[in-house]
Amino acid sequence: MTVSTMVGPKVYFIQCSYLERKDQTLECVQRLAPFVDKIVIVVPEPAEEWPELAQHEHIIHVQEEWKDNLPEYNNVALAQCPRDSWVLYTDPDELVCEEFARSIWEVARKAEE
Repeated sequence: MTVSTMVGPKVYFIQCSYLERKDQTLECVQRLAPFVDKIVIVVPEPAEEWPELAQHEHIIHVQEEWKDNLPEYNNVALAQCPRDSWVLYTDPDELVCEEFARSIWEVARKAEE
C-alpha cells in the first residue's frame, strides 16, 4: 500500500512549469506520486503537449496562459486544492527524496490527529 492510499489528511503536490522543464517536472511527479493524494501541474501548454500526465489518474493538469507573474500562477494551482489540505510546492528543478516525501505525509497525518 502506498502512503497516498492510507486514511488521513489530503496532501497535494503543486508545481508550475513549462515545456522546456517537462523532464524535470515529470521526474518530480514520479518521485512524489506515491506520497500524495493529488498532483496539480499548471502549464501554459495544452494537454496534448503533456501526454505523460494523463498516465497518472490523480493528476490535475491546468492550462493557464503565462503572464510573467509566478505568484498568480501559483494561485491558480492552489485554487485546485481544498482549503483543508496540505500542500507541497516545488519548482521543477527541486527534487524531493523518498524519505522527505514520506515525512511530509507523516507530519500532516500527525497534525490531523
